[in-house]
Amino acid sequence: MNIYKNPIKDISRELIWEHAIDSLTTSRELSRVLNKYYIKKLWKYAFDDNIVKHSVVKSYDNLYLQDWLSFSDTIYQNKKADELKVAFFCGPEPENDVQHLLRLGVRIENIYAFESDKDIFKQAIASLRNNYPTLKIYSGKIENFLLSNFVTFDVIYLDFTGSIFSTFKTLCAVLDVNGLSNLSILAVNTCFPEKDIENIEFLTNYFFYQSCFEYPVFFGRKKNETYEGRFIESANCYGYDYEKTKKLIEENFEEAYSAFQTSFILNYSSHIKPFTSVLNNPTTRKRLFNTQKAEINKLISNFISKEDIYFESERYSLFHFLRSQSNENWRKFFSEKGSEGFSRKDATTLMYAFLDSQYENYSNLLSGALKSALPKINPNIPDRCGGLFCDIPMIHIWQEQAVNQLGYPYHQNSANHKRYSYTAKTRKMCLDIFTLDQCRALYDWLPMIEYYGDDLSILERQMISRICMDAIGKHSIHILERQYYGSAIVGVNEFSWSKNHYIKDRIGIGN
Repeated sequence: MNIYKNPIKDISRELIWEHAIDSLTTSRELSRVLNKYYIKKLWKYAFDDNIVKHSVVKSYDNLYLQDWLSFSDTIYQNKKADELKVAFFCGPEPENDVQHLLRLGVRIENIYAFESDKDIFKQAIASLRNNYPTLKIYSGKIENFLLSNFVTFDVIYLDFTGSIFSTFKTLCAVLDVNGLSNLSILAVNTCFPEKDIENIEFLTNYFFYQSCFEYPVFFGRKKNETYEGRFIESANCYGYDYEKTKKLIEENFEEAYSAFQTSFILNYSSHIKPFTSVLNNPTTRKRLFNTQKAEINKLISNFISKEDIYFESERYSLFHFLRSQSNENWRKFFSEKGSEGFSRKDATTLMYAFLDSQYENYSNLLSGALKSALPKINPNIPDRCGGLFCDIPMIHIWQEQAVNQLGYPYHQNSANHKRYSYTAKTRKMCLDIFTLDQCRALYDWLPMIEYYGDDLSILERQMISRICMDAIGKHSIHILERQYYGSAIVGVNEFSWSKNHYIKDRIGIGN
C-alpha cells in the first residue's frame, strides 16, 4: 500500500520519536529531574562544604543518601525500547508513525493509536489490515480511554489540527488522570492560530499578568540570535499598561503563542493539576485540610478581596489570567465545579493563598496532622538564622510538598525540552516535546503527614528533601511562578554543576 509522505512532517516525526525513545532508554538518567549526579553533588556541598565546615554538626550519616539513591533507582527503573508504551493520534495512515516506532525498537503490542473521527478510523483500519493487525486503534478520544482503562503511557503524542486555544481540554484531561508514567515524554503539536483580535486579547490577558516570560514575546527575535535564558520580568517592570502590552503581543503574535503553549502546559502540570486533584478528592483533601468545605471557600473569598493582589498582579499571574478570561470555553472549563465542589479556578486561588499568606492566617484550615507536624520542622532547620545556604526554607514549602505528595504533579526537565515549528501543508505548526517527571523518588520517599515533623527534623532526611526541591526549582526558575519559592540550597550558576536550566529556543524545521 502506498503511504502519503510529507517530507517536513516526516522529519518532525523522526525528531519526536527518536528524542522520546532515547530520553526514556539510553539517556534515562539525564532525563530525571532528580538526577543522581546533581543530588550527590548537592549533598556533598550541603554537608562537607557548609554544615560540617561551619560546625553545625561534627559528622553526618552518609547511609541516608545511599538509601535514597537505592530507592530512587527502584522508582525510575531502567527501561528498554520494547518495554515502552506509546500513544498517538491515528489519522488515516498510522503507518507513518508506526514504522518509526518499530525501527526504534518499540513493540507493536505496546503502540496505541486513537482516532475520534469515525470515517478516518475506518480508513486507518483498512490501511493496517494486512500490515499491522496487532496495532491497537481505538475509535474515540484518548481522555475517555484513560478514564476507563488502567493504562499509563511512557510517551503520548498529541498531534492536534487546531491551536491550543481549542484543544486544551484533551491535554488537561491526560494530565488530570495521570495518563503518563512517572518519567515520560509528552509531545504536543498544534497549529498557530489566526492573528485576530480575540486571540490577541487572549494572549495579552496571559502575558500582561505574567511575572516572567520569554524575551521575544515583547521584543521579537533577530535572525541567528539565541534567546535561551533571556526573560522579561513582567509588563509592570517596564511600565507597560494593558494597551501597550496588547500592541506588543500583536507585533510579536507568533512568539507570544509559542511561549504561551510551553508556559501554560507547564503551569497546568505543575501547579493547577495537583491542587485541583487534592481539593476534589475527599480522601486527600481530608489529609491536608479540615473537612469543612465552607471554611476553604471562605479562605478563597477572603483572598480574592485582598487589595494587594490587584496592585501587584504579576505575583498572582494565573489567578488574574483566569479571572480576566473572556474565552467562553476556557472560562467554563476552569470555573466548572469538580465532584467535590471545587473548580480549577478555586484550586489556583487556594494555591496563591498558601504561597502568599502568613502561616497563622490559614493554619486553622489545615488538618490536625499537618497543623501539628509543620511547626516542628522549623526549629530543626540548620540554617534557620541564615548564612549557610542560598535560601532559608519557610513553612510554605513543606505545605507545598505535602500537596504535591498527594496531588501528583508533573515537573518538567527543562534541559531536555525540545521545541520546533514547521509548515507541513499550509498551516504553520507549533511542536513542544516535554520531558515530565512526577518525582516520586521524593514524594513516595516522604513519610505520612503525621510524621512530617519528626522525620524532617532528622538533619539528613531534611536535607534530602530540600536537595530534591532545589533540583526541581533549577528547572523552573523564570519559567514557573514561585514553584518551591525560597528552597534553593546553592545559587543559580554558582558552580558549573549548579546551572539553572532554561527552555530552548524553538527551531524551524525546513527553514
